[in-house]
Amino acid sequence: MNESHLGSKIAEQLERAANQLRQGTFYSLQAARDLALQKYRPQPESRVAGDGRAASGLRRGHLLSARVLLPLVIVLLSLGGIIYWQSAKQNNEVEDIDAHLLTGDLPINAYLDKDFDSWLRRSSQ
Repeated sequence: MNESHLGSKIAEQLERAANQLRQGTFYSLQAARDLALQKYRPQPESRVAGDGRAASGLRRGHLLSARVLLPLVIVLLSLGGIIYWQSAKQNNEVEDIDAHLLTGDLPINAYLDKDFDSWLRRSSQ
């Protein structure tokens, strides 16, 4: 049985049942339907993947509002600053060690790394 045939069978059954309703029941159902339609508020159109809008249903105006955009910019700038500061700090430490190594200003303990010797022994096995 194909879809259109099934649909027509269902429509026939509904028509037959509707014709057998009493007049009072018919008017009650019609009044309830009208009341439901008056109270009905259409929902925003559904979002389809790839339509260029946010999946949460935010409109373009809400997305660019100051309440959303300002904290987002602050968080992104803070994260960027922290990352820059950490990498600059690490680069400075490496530069200091290299400068001390080249000038011979490192203390003798810096050359006597006991963990390095044990690592060499383990890696050679």
